[in-house]
Amino acid sequence: MVAAQSFCAWGQTAEQTRQPIAAETEHRITNLSKRFDELIVSKPGESREAAAKRVAAMDEVASQIHGEVDAYLARVVDPNRADRQRIEQDLHRILAHLCDTPPSVFVLDTAKSRSWVAAYGLRKGALVGEHATSVTLRAYSVTDRGVRLAAFTGDDLDGYANLAVQELHSPVPDEVWLLVWGQMTGANGPNIRMRIYACDGKKFRTVWMPENIWGTFTVRVTDQGFTVDGEYYREAKARHDAYQLAPDGLYHVAADGLR
Repeated sequence: MVAAQSFCAWGQTAEQTRQPIAAETEHRITNLSKRFDELIVSKPGESREAAAKRVAAMDEVASQIHGEVDAYLARVVDPNRADRQRIEQDLHRILAHLCDTPPSVFVLDTAKSRSWVAAYGLRKGALVGEHATSVTLRAYSVTDRGVRLAAFTGDDLDGYANLAVQELHSPVPDEVWLLVWGQMTGANGPNIRMRIYACDGKKFRTVWMPENIWGTFTVRVTDQGFTVDGEYYREAKARHDAYQLAPDGLYHVAADGLR
């Protein structure tokens, strides 16, 4: 993984700094991503051990791409005036050919610090199944000295695509709560995984990790939580669920109260 280092280029104009570095980063990431197509091809009679090594090599390529993202943000973003929209545009530019949905960026401001969380999923070429994507949420601490990677999530959502991320109204001060969901690649139908992650700028914790569900759903954020509406794929019945957030987790809300 590329080590993220601060780059004090803020004496120049933003475009003078960003454009060439973005082009360089995009070029390196494009070259790295070509390895996915090379590694996806199996040889006749390949052993399980050889196949596992190919998968591990693809994981390493994904890790290197994440490192390029970390290094890019550390080099070009002015910590004194972070622009969420511009950061999202930057990530979309350098990762556009690898992400089937645009990256998302969220800001966490506390009395003592500022952090961002970037969320995106990398497609590993035409691969499908549990290793087909590398989905990550990455927290960056922001100080007047620069930007650095502070924490990132694990591989729980790897293999899922069409990633969606919604910020919830956090019930815990100085934390950002994010609802993330995606569809399993290669599944015979819409197999959906949902997760809620909380981040305090230093670490992530998983608040909610339900079993996968099959269906097409609309998620809406409410003042106290969120709702899920749609049709179950297998049972062919409508679903309407409301969830309420609390400091100790998540509650499924019924019409007559909590259950």
